[in-house]
Amino acid sequence: MKEYNYDEVWTEVIRFVLELHKNPKHKPKTVKDAQNMLEFIPAIRNIIYTIDDTDKYLEMVIMADELEELLQGDLKKLQNGFK
Repeated sequence: MKEYNYDEVWTEVIRFVLELHKNPKHKPKTVKDAQNMLEFIPAIRNIIYTIDDTDKYLEMVIMADELEELLQGDLKKLQNGFK
């Protein structure tokens, strides 16, 4: 079994969440769901701030920004009544 260090684990977790969100089956179904998911972005950013590897740090910041944009887009669609 491959061993991962702290930076690699969190990079993979954030990558997984981002890829999972791109699947329509896993997108938020209600405004409340989208709001709840957006509340996790600051927690993700707090984890990112602990990363020592500059390349991993930048990669994770980009993924967190992308996830936040997707969630905000979903929230706007849900607020306007679109699916």
